[in-house]
Amino acid sequence: MKIVYIQVIENKNKSSIIYDLYNQKSEMPYFYKCKVITSYVEILINEQKYQKALEIIVKNHLEKFMPLCMFNYKNNNTYIFNNVDSSPYYTLLCILDNPEDTILIHYAMKNYLLSIDKACKKPSHIKSFLPNIENLEINIELLKRIIKHNYLSEFLVSLKSRKEIIQEQLELINIIKIYDKNYDIDNELKNKFDEELRIIENTNFVNEHKISINKDKLKISCFDGIKLFFENYKESEYGEDKYEYYKYVNQKGVTYQSSNFYREEKIENMFRFTLKEILFSNIGVINSINENIIHNHLNDTLRQPLLDEKIFAQISNDKYEISYWNTNEPIKDKVIEFSKQVNTFLELFKNQIIDYSGNGFFNFNYENLFTEIKFYKFIEMEKQLEFENLEPEVYFEQIIQYVLEQLREEIKLGRERLKENLENSIKNIFSILDNIQNTKFLEHLNHAKQNIENNSIKNIVSWFKLNEALINNDFLIIEVINTLKKEYPEISNIDVVCDDYKPIKGQYFINFHRIYYIILHNIIKHSNFKNNSLNVSFKIYEDQIEIINKNKYRITKKDTRQNGTGLDFLNNNLITINEANCYSKKFENLSFTIILKLCIKDIFNA
Repeated sequence: MKIVYIQVIENKNKSSIIYDLYNQKSEMPYFYKCKVITSYVEILINEQKYQKALEIIVKNHLEKFMPLCMFNYKNNNTYIFNNVDSSPYYTLLCILDNPEDTILIHYAMKNYLLSIDKACKKPSHIKSFLPNIENLEINIELLKRIIKHNYLSEFLVSLKSRKEIIQEQLELINIIKIYDKNYDIDNELKNKFDEELRIIENTNFVNEHKISINKDKLKISCFDGIKLFFENYKESEYGEDKYEYYKYVNQKGVTYQSSNFYREEKIENMFRFTLKEILFSNIGVINSINENIIHNHLNDTLRQPLLDEKIFAQISNDKYEISYWNTNEPIKDKVIEFSKQVNTFLELFKNQIIDYSGNGFFNFNYENLFTEIKFYKFIEMEKQLEFENLEPEVYFEQIIQYVLEQLREEIKLGRERLKENLENSIKNIFSILDNIQNTKFLEHLNHAKQNIENNSIKNIVSWFKLNEALINNDFLIIEVINTLKKEYPEISNIDVVCDDYKPIKGQYFINFHRIYYIILHNIIKHSNFKNNSLNVSFKIYEDQIEIINKNKYRITKKDTRQNGTGLDFLNNNLITINEANCYSKKFENLSFTIILKLCIKDIFNA
């Protein structure tokens, strides 16, 4: 090698020497090889051959493990490859050089995608172009790097949610595997994405069904009653004065069932009966609001961002306490005052939600939902379509649909009233803390405000929609628990061991979500242990399955634990699946067990 070097020196200039040495670098020791490569790159940059220099830097770093610091490719901390920023090599260099600069990486990737085709808006769009693209290997390497959440989250226009980001990650994995059969190292990562995606989908499903009505179960519960009304209805006629009966009934506050009265009466009877079932049955709207919103969910959703930022005082022994700001008495006092106001507001807010008389957010009175105009709109439609010729089951469907339509309209109006009240009230309560001039505190405060405004309030408002109960995918108990742990940070540290039996029918996901919400929060509130755990096991019988939920529990002298609202809701969800279902509980010295007893044929597919 020395001989070659001497010959080159005698006959050529510096650039030519480096070019020749670069072509002979395979024969050199590693250190000399690196020196030649870096010198060669420097010459290419000086000659403005940026693309070639860029490719050599990236390839040698990835393939030869040459440190990037050996190359001089920056000027005042700025890349000198601005004119080749629409290159996969440039995007890779941005990632390799400064992986924390997500904005720079985003724009580099964006420019590269647009250089391929204007239709390329996100990394997975490159899929259709890969068969004909240059530098296939380097593009696949780029996809392996850009797959990280912090990079993809910058694609806000195309990827609008965490769910869409995960879907993009899974799609990128599938693309990579087409061209790299050995890409098995990320199977674990794929499983993680799959699990997180399922949790997000489950969470969205639950939030969309805070208020839901199961029409199939509704039909079963009240069809016999409707059928009787329908028979009387077919035997009656419409009144000569269409408003007379309606006004009379409203004035008296009663309805009649005699066949001697007008057909309008029979229709109104069916409306009232159906509305009562939709609102007040154990599968009804009001029960959904009480169980899924009022019972802890609302409190948790508003308080948790405050707890996370340490600006909320908890009640202990009938006294507000907060330890984080103990060294600053004025801040401590303000946080306690603020916490009291939050709790007072929550109680008033919940009362306004459950006041259905018209004085709260929602007016579920019959006369409000079915004004004369709405009532006779249905009658005119009925006359036109000759509903009396329908079978009872079909007519019942028409009744249900019309009642639900009026109920949805009222819930929509109430949701707007609720939203306005919630936004204004939270803004006013936060004003208690406005005068605190402490940099650290203000940082915590701003984070809490942003979280509540951008997440908590939006989530709460989104709950108030009346949806028909849909069927989720079949699920395991552990999926329910993982979904809840993701939703509620206060239970995330519960150590869960779950020996799942087999997937449960998707139609019961909401019920099991409610059941395990109660069980997990029960552990936090009553276990009397700092480190909590839950063990879930199964006993299978011929026609019954027992799901055994056991947690650590220390009995104290002050323990007055009884059947509370939570366990009532637990039982309600069990009997909603099947009236024969039930639960039992057992106290031991260091454990508390809730046993769910369910009819096995109901909850599992064959």
